Amino acid sequence: NGFFYVLDRKTGELLSAEPYATVTWAEKVDLKSGRAVLAAQGNYSARKKLIWPSQAGGHNWMPMSYSETAHLVYIPALDAPMIFGMVPGSAVHFRPGANNEGDDVAFPPYGAQEAAALQGQPAPEYRSVLEAWDPVAGKVVWRTPAMPFWGGGVLSTATGLVFEGAADGVFSAYDGASGHKLASIETGTGIMAAPISYELDGVQYVAVLAGFGGAMNAIGFPPGSAALEYENSERLLVFKLGGKSVKLPPPRHVEVQPPPPPIKADAATLARGRDLFIGHCAGCHGFRGAAFAGAANGYPDLWNLPPGTHAAFQAIVHQGALAQAGMPSFSDTMSADDVQAVHAFIVSDEIETRARAARTH
Repeated sequence: NGFFYVLDRKTGELLSAEPYATVTWAEKVDLKSGRAVLAAQGNYSARKKLIWPSQAGGHNWMPMSYSETAHLVYIPALDAPMIFGMVPGSAVHFRPGANNEGDDVAFPPYGAQEAAALQGQPAPEYRSVLEAWDPVAGKVVWRTPAMPFWGGGVLSTATGLVFEGAADGVFSAYDGASGHKLASIETGTGIMAAPISYELDGVQYVAVLAGFGGAMNAIGFPPGSAALEYENSERLLVFKLGGKSVKLPPPRHVEVQPPPPPIKADAATLARGRDLFIGHCAGCHGFRGAAFAGAANGYPDLWNLPPGTHAAFQAIVHQGALAQAGMPSFSDTMSADDVQAVHAFIVSDEIETRARAARTH
């Protein structure tokens, strides 16, 4: 939520709660009650508001690291707000203190439609930074220049080094005291995990798992991601002093599949399929292959499926034929007719989208 909390480990007493990222949804945290003092900017019930941080948080799951020698916490922080507003006509109403999932949200960049929500607020960013946080003083000691969304987990060492990978595939080493970048290694693979360090036969190694994904990134890779340029295969990278350069993955290549044969369906069925797709499928696969226009998608592009997958669509979605690969059966939420309607909508929209693109070019 943008605040860094320090607790007494024996009593649980809240000692401090200072913002380490831009925060506009709350004025402060009351140390006596532990509750945030809400700001007017955080109330989006009447009109859309630009709120820092976004739903991604000021810091997400990527592990931070505490140095027992420097007494600093190294945080992979996120510099990104989000416009929040209630969806018109939604059955979910704004209730303070509740999880208002009837909201309409949008990451930067913003256009003319969002101008009103931006007035009087800090200029919206969409980036990651690595920062060194002093938990006693409650302030940032140093912060790196902006990196593409997202930065990965952090490793700090007793000798004062800090290591972090990022979405752009660059693995970096920093001086933990000053933040000065000591090394920058191009890997071609987005790095979200935290590195580890170990010694073997007198040689020190640093290892990190690479492969760009996650709940949001798989929907649409943000600008600057290595996965937009290179194949996004998972791999383990291990470094040592004097080691070789990292072999870059093959360039990303998307094979355009032949258009599927039409599925006969009336307008009502296609409309129902569209609604079902948005409710059950778009959260992972994205609409027309990506949630972000022009971005790659970490899940299969349903608008570019091979013929064999179209033939097995019912078996995959309703019967769970690919459950072992992470695609579960939806038989508990959709009937066989529902799945057929979703398939009909996707096929119809793909044929129409391709025809429209052909006319444009």
